[in-house]
Order: sequence, then structure tokens, then C-alpha cells
Amino acid sequence: MLVCVALLGGVLAASAAGAESSLVSKGRGTQTFEGGGLIYGTVAKNATILVVNLSGLDDLSTTIKGKGTRFAGGKLYTAHDNKGLAFKVSGSSYRVVIKGVSSLNGLGVYGQGVFRGSGSYSLSGGPYIPWGRGKVSLGLAASASAG
Repeated sequence: MLVCVALLGGVLAASAAGAESSLVSKGRGTQTFEGGGLIYGTVAKNATILVVNLSGLDDLSTTIKGKGTRFAGGKLYTAHDNKGLAFKVSGSSYRVVIKGVSSLNGLGVYGQGVFRGSGSYSLSGGPYIPWGRGKVSLGLAASASAG
């Protein structure tokens, strides 16, 4: 538990310095995340998750129960089960496009997000903001902002 508190404290300290952020977003529509760090969440039945590695490195880690099909340079997953799908994605540079009813969380994330439809998001514990206000900056990678 102490490790979790220390990890969360490190993430919040980094986001306060304008680097990485934490993210909470939930709604119906399209959530697009492009950047790095760790994101995880759930999607409802008939929702889709597209995951594309943008880094060219072998550092993308994707955990999604279900068979993905090759699509648009990545893998597309569809939630066929009534329970939906849980997902976890991490890496240095990737794009995730989620369509449908979904909940998205991020720790140590950087890059940008676009949220379209009906929902709201919060960055680094701030107030919830309605979706649909264009691109949202999630800060820079800690190594990029430190140099």
C-alpha cells in the first residue's frame, strides 16, 4: 500500500510540474488518446478499442481479453460479451481510439486526448470538464520536460 501511495504521489508531483498527468474520463462517444504512459478501463458491449503503436519500439504492452483484428496499422478489439471488455495499455508512444460507452483512466500519461460525445473528464484531480472542447493537452513525458 505504501508503494501505491508513493507512486501516486510521484505522478501528482510530476503533473504539478507540467509533465505527466493523471486522467479520468467516462461517457458515450469517441475517446482518442495519443501519447504514452498507462491507460486502463472498460468498454460496454458493442464498443471498439483500436490500439496502434506509434513509437516503432517494442515497448507497447496491451492487455485486452478478446481477439484483435489487424486494422489501420494496429489491432481493433470489439466487445461482443454483455459484460464488455476491460483493457490496459502502456508504452512510450501509442494511439488508442475507443468508440462506444467507456470508462478510461490514466496514470503518468502524456500527449493529448480528444473526447467527443456525451461525457466528462478530469485531469490530475481537477474539476470534471464536459467532452467536446477540442484537443486536451496531457503534458510532456517526464524525460522530455526534464531536459
